[in-house]
Amino acid sequence: MSFDADRSERPAGLTWPFVPAFIPLWYAWIAYGWWAETLGQLQSAVAADTAAHAAIAPAAMASIALITRLMASLSEAAFYTLWWRSRGARLPYWRFVCWIVGLSAADLFGFALRRSVVDAPPALRIGAALLAGPAALDSAPAGSGAMTAFGSFGVLALLRVGMTAWAQALGTGRQIGGPLLLTLGAWLTTRLAGWWSFDLLKGLSPVP
Repeated sequence: MSFDADRSERPAGLTWPFVPAFIPLWYAWIAYGWWAETLGQLQSAVAADTAAHAAIAPAAMASIALITRLMASLSEAAFYTLWWRSRGARLPYWRFVCWIVGLSAADLFGFALRRSVVDAPPALRIGAALLAGPAALDSAPAGSGAMTAFGSFGVLALLRVGMTAWAQALGTGRQIGGPLLLTLGAWLTTRLAGWWSFDLLKGLSPVP
């Protein structure tokens, strides 16, 4: 079945996730959440390696990472918008950007959940792994390409993929099948690319 077969006769109907007046506060909350999460990870990495010395302060590095994440969100929304435009459908770009940014809160919750069960009993870690991915398990191999790519694969990741597809279906006026296949394909491609890039950089690194 082609994506064109999923076209619906109803008009595009993607709305803002909140009243527009509150969206700047929503963006600020998400941005601070990602900045604080990245800062915490950087500080933990430095604390774990007493010989490490960062050329850039962790707070500055977290800010750079935040800008990079913003550019990634804009690029992701642009990819889907241009894809559907090439198929003769219109996806409202800035409204879709707002959904993409908002749905990244699922990743933030996943990080917090995995961190909260580090010293928890096995049953709780298994439950967290179902929600936030196998990185929540003690047995998960850290520092591997597979874990980098799929360590967050769980219910939260599936929810984000499903909601991203739903927003596309709502915005383009199509049934959910085509957007879901497209989103799953894009998600899998980026994860495999991350796995390959991690292994490539690790192979080029002089540190075993």
